[in-house]
Amino acid sequence: MKYNLAKWVCTGQFYEKDAKPYQDFADLIATRNALIHYKVLDKITFAEDGSASMAEPKILKRLESKGILEDTPAGLNVAWIQRVGTRAAARWACETAAAMVQSIIASLPEGLFKQFAEAGFGKSFQISP
Repeated sequence: MKYNLAKWVCTGQFYEKDAKPYQDFADLIATRNALIHYKVLDKITFAEDGSASMAEPKILKRLESKGILEDTPAGLNVAWIQRVGTRAAARWACETAAAMVQSIIASLPEGLFKQFAEAGFGKSFQISP
């Protein structure tokens, strides 16, 4: 919400919620929230045969479509947190954060503050090749 408000203050327009960089950033925040606020005991279910499984957060479906999760063989019960812990997911997270910062800098009105932001944050939040 803060980034959307910043965009509105600078340009008079909000981010398009279904377009980059906002969509990826919203997915990044949802992933963070799932990792930080996940209540394991509320998500474990037991089958009649005694096997246990853990429910996955909804964000995992969106992350799967990005191709950044660890693939798991069918029938293998792997914690969803392990599936998120890939180099591809880390790179996506860094690129998403950088793209959001760059988009805020780009939306700033011309002037000293924009020059300061570009000098102070522009190079720190570059998307590497």
